[in-house]
Amino acid sequence: MKRIRALDHFRAIAILLVVAGHSYGPWVIDRGREKLLANLMNGGTSLFVFISGFFFHHVYADDFRYATFVRTKAKTVLLPYAVLSSAAIGYHLLANTPLPNADLLGYRMGFEQELTTWADYARLLAAYLWTGQIAAPYWYVPFIFGVFVLSPMFLAYTRLSFVARTSLLIGMLAAAAYIQRPQDNLSLLHSILYFTPMYLCGIVYSMHRARVDLFLHKTTWHFGVVMLGLAALQARFSDHFGNYHKRGLFTPHGVDLLLFQKVAMCAFLIGALNRVGDRPIPGLRLIAASSFAIFFLHPFVLDALKASGFYDATQFLGGATVVFISVPIVVLASLAVASLVRLLLKQHSRYLIGW
Repeated sequence: MKRIRALDHFRAIAILLVVAGHSYGPWVIDRGREKLLANLMNGGTSLFVFISGFFFHHVYADDFRYATFVRTKAKTVLLPYAVLSSAAIGYHLLANTPLPNADLLGYRMGFEQELTTWADYARLLAAYLWTGQIAAPYWYVPFIFGVFVLSPMFLAYTRLSFVARTSLLIGMLAAAAYIQRPQDNLSLLHSILYFTPMYLCGIVYSMHRARVDLFLHKTTWHFGVVMLGLAALQARFSDHFGNYHKRGLFTPHGVDLLLFQKVAMCAFLIGALNRVGDRPIPGLRLIAASSFAIFFLHPFVLDALKASGFYDATQFLGGATVVFISVPIVVLASLAVASLVRLLLKQHSRYLIGW
């Protein structure tokens, strides 16, 4: 199947936004322009979900075999996740350093006193694998695998009438803007409910790509204005920036403006990248191909960057400047590690780092 260059570029931009969204942690954000930038950088996961929905329909829908599909995703997504998560947990236990987010999983700071049998360690590992709390972005893997398991439901969606599909999509977007993302990304069901409309947007785009591309050719910059406007609106009037999170599905917490901003961003990027056509954008093809490896490795590179004193040494530059410096460093370091793994393991590297 012929590669779609614009969608490869889109995937690369999506992973760059994910890395950027995790890179501004030490950055003090208290000004309007900084909040605007943070709003644009956050929520890159929505772009990843959108492109996953697109490729699910584009690649698999015509000859879908459920068992084969799930088995393939288990090998290339779930297996690297389990191996790297287990390795990270083992490192913390052997180094006697605190496990990330142990308190969220019900373990006290002195949790090593609770780990006395193999069953205790198994429960700890299961808790981390179920929630992905060992690294900031790892919650995404249990979530997206849950989406893969629900694939027959998404295929059924494609068989609905146009009116039914559109009505359901609009209704689910409205519901997602109300329920928002789960607090600390802990609830798998909550995440699936929130991100499903973005997955459906990707499916719908795959189903009607020619017509949507024609529409976006005329409206690309309109969506760019909407994207910037929503980011600015959140920066100006919301009491927080970035992703919206809450604990309960039905707890009132305002409207998630970031979700609609990311829908507009998807439309803007596709329209803009279609204008580029098949002309390669330097570096983006490699970043797209290695996107899952960058996803799996970048949190550990970020930890190393923080431990090195990089952020302390660069604070004088200002937070936004540091982010624009750190993102290329993190991406290049992740690519270097991934390339070394590929050199050592050849084609088997995809089972360890997804590439």
